[in-house]
Order: sequence, then structure tokens, then C-alpha cells
Amino acid sequence: MNALKWFLTLLLTIPLAYLGFALARDPGRLSLQAWGWQIDTTLVLALVLLAVAIGLLAMLYWLLWRMPKWLVRRRKRTLQRQYRQGLIELLNGRYARARKKLAAGRQLADQRDIAAVTCAYAALQTNDFQDAINALEAANDEPELAPVADVLRAKIQLAQNDPQGLDALSQLAVRQPSVLGLQTLISELAARARAHEALPYIAQLARLTPGDSKLAARWATLLRESLASAATLDELQQIWQQIGEKERSLPDVLARYAVRAIALGAHESVEPMLRSALAKTTSDQLWLAFSQLPDTSERETTGRIAFVEKQLEKQGESVGLLLALAELCQKRGMAVKAKQLIERAQALYPSARGHAALGNWAEREGDLALAMSAYRHALEVSSPELFTRTR
Repeated sequence: MNALKWFLTLLLTIPLAYLGFALARDPGRLSLQAWGWQIDTTLVLALVLLAVAIGLLAMLYWLLWRMPKWLVRRRKRTLQRQYRQGLIELLNGRYARARKKLAAGRQLADQRDIAAVTCAYAALQTNDFQDAINALEAANDEPELAPVADVLRAKIQLAQNDPQGLDALSQLAVRQPSVLGLQTLISELAARARAHEALPYIAQLARLTPGDSKLAARWATLLRESLASAATLDELQQIWQQIGEKERSLPDVLARYAVRAIALGAHESVEPMLRSALAKTTSDQLWLAFSQLPDTSERETTGRIAFVEKQLEKQGESVGLLLALAELCQKRGMAVKAKQLIERAQALYPSARGHAALGNWAEREGDLALAMSAYRHALEVSSPELFTRTR
């Protein structure tokens, strides 16, 4: 292909060379007459002047028409490059730097609304709430961005400790449900120990995102948090009714329900459930819940001790079982046996709970030095980072 181009160029130079040779021998004369004027010149000079005139017209056209367009395109490319860099900074979590660059996008007609929303988000992350609000005011022309802007406004309110933010998110879930709005509402409710209120929104979110494998795990987590934070027995029972039969038999679910029910004064209905579950399987969480049953009578506690000892013979030793039996023995005044059981549990597997149980035993027996030492060891096991610098 390149060889053909060179060949055609060579062919074109032959007539041009001949024309130049002919004009050199006889430049010819050219006479122009108009409006009483007459101009005599050579053909060569006329061609040169014509070429200069065309060049000047082309330059004038470029200066008056093409150059402004070129400058506009150049500025647009610069703004697009800055906006792209701002998005990269935003994704990397460098919000202060992102805000400066994202502002360039607000000067692009086709990016103005989305750039305003991203600017608002970056400003929210840097706690510049007023700037975030101002940016959102400029994002009203794109209907698809309206739900996002509403969610961000609610998040700004919540960041300023304004409870109306949750009301706004709840209203959005009814009026104009979106994945972002529902996810934000669920997270905010869970963060405020109101996980039970978030449960209905999980089902609503599932309808918007069918096939989302993470929702089942989120649902399970919220259920457990709801059981642990229920304020009344009625509320606890409502949550319990939402849990399937299979999930109710899970040790951690039943343990959370039992601990909360005991705290709310419903131990009589919970104890048979715990006995039935512990007769089938051993679980430290269930044994911990069982040990928290209140000591209402000597006969009741003695029966519990007998039940635990029977499971000890049947299932063998476990940390949870030994510590539960130690707690029951302590309640019945069998301090020596309780300490022996705690020591057996610690020999089996040293744990923060075992150290805490020893500290509780020592405190009840008046041995404050042993209690303080045991509590310290419990903290060292559960939160070793607290003691890293002191050693």
C-alpha cells in the first residue's frame, strides 16, 4: 500500500514539474478589469496572490471558528481527566483529595448531577455536612439520582445525630424503595441496637435483589442481634416466631434466646428447652445460658446439678459443662467443689471465661487478691492487645 502511494505521488510530480517548466519559460500575462479598474500582472504572481489570500481566509476561519471550539474541547478534556482522577481518589478512600477533583465534573453538562452526588458523598466522609448539602442541591435534574440524593441527605442527618434521618429512610423504603436505601436503613438500625426493626426490610431487600447469597447470612445475623436486644418478652416472642424450626435448634440461636428470656424473667419456659437441647448435644453457649438460670429454690438448683452431672457422665468433660456445674455448686454453697470444677475446666482448656469464673469464686469467698489476679488473666486472654505495652 505504501509503495502505491509513493508511485502515485511520483506520477503527480511529473505534470507539476512540466507546468512549472512552462511557466518559467512563459509566465503569461493576466489582465483583470472591473468597475473602471484594470490590473495587469503575470499568471505566476496571480497564482501566488491567490494562494496567499486563501491562506489568510483559512487562518481567519480557524481563529474565529475552529480555535474557540478547540479551546472548549481542550477544557472539556481537562475537566474529564480531573473528574476521572477524583473518582479514583474516591474509590481509594482519599476523600479530601477527591472533593477537589470531583468538583471539575460539576462543570461538565453531561456529568453535572452525578458529579454533585459524588462530591456530596466525599464531603460527608470528611464531615463537611454543609458542603454535602449544597452539593446535593445541584443534583435535582436527574430522576434516577433522586433516591441516591435522598439517602445521602438522611445519612447527613444521622451523622449529625438527627433522628429524623431514620424516619426519612423508613419513608423512602415505603415510597421509593431502593437497594441503597434499604441497605443503609438496615445497617443504621442494627448499629443502634434496633436489629428487630430491620428484619422486615431484609425481606423487602430480597425482593429487589433476587439471588443475593449474602442476604441469608445478613438475615441470620440480624435475628441473633434482635434476640439479644429485645426489650420486652412480647418483642422477644415476636422475633422468636419469625425463626424457623431448624434455626431454633441451632445452639447459638437458642442460647441467645434463652439468655434474653432469663434476663426478662421467663426462665420457667426456657429451662425445659435448654434441658432438651443439652441432652442431645453439648454446647458451651447453651451451658452458659443454663448456668444463668436463677437460684429460686434449693430443690430446683439441686435438680439442675443432678441433670448436669448426668450429662457429665454421658457426654464427658467439656469447658462449658464444667463451668456450668461449678456455678450451680457455688450457688448451693459447695465452694470447694466449685473451685475444683473450675480448675478442671482450665486444665482442659484455659479460657477467659474460666479465669472470670475463678475471679467470681474468689470474690464470693473474700479472696480479693486471687480475684484481681484471675480477672487480669481473663482480660489478658480476651484482649491481649491491652497488655502488649505493659510487658
